[in-house]
Amino acid sequence: MQHQDRAVQARFRSGRSTLANKGLLFVSPLFLLSPIGAVATTIYVLVVGYVYGDARRRGMHHVLWTLLAIFIPNAIGIILYFILREPIPVPCPSCGAPARKGHAFCAGCGTAVRVACPQCRQPVEPGWRNCARCGAALLARSEGASTP
Repeated sequence: MQHQDRAVQARFRSGRSTLANKGLLFVSPLFLLSPIGAVATTIYVLVVGYVYGDARRRGMHHVLWTLLAIFIPNAIGIILYFILREPIPVPCPSCGAPARKGHAFCAGCGTAVRVACPQCRQPVEPGWRNCARCGAALLARSEGASTP
């Protein structure tokens, strides 16, 4: 037992801790007090705050993403958020309710939010000539605009 206590005391004297020996990130309080540490901590807090606000704006689980950004080490949680985040919902022109990507109509009032296929009613991109889901021919805006 005394041998183990001596080993632990020797590790603390040498500046090593058991966390550092296991490969986990160990931040010294002196580093946090230095100007570089203060800047790094400020940037980290601002990025985590941005993840919270951005996830909330996009209608995602903002508390979950914030906790993941904080507790997954080496900024992997933050990187995962930026890779997996959802697109910003488009507000309905009629009632203002958010409509997610993939929805052609507002769930609240039924107003068209995006261009939809006339046959299958799925959202289509503005430059498409045919619907990618059902193959129906789409009316081009330029043809309709050029007719007198």
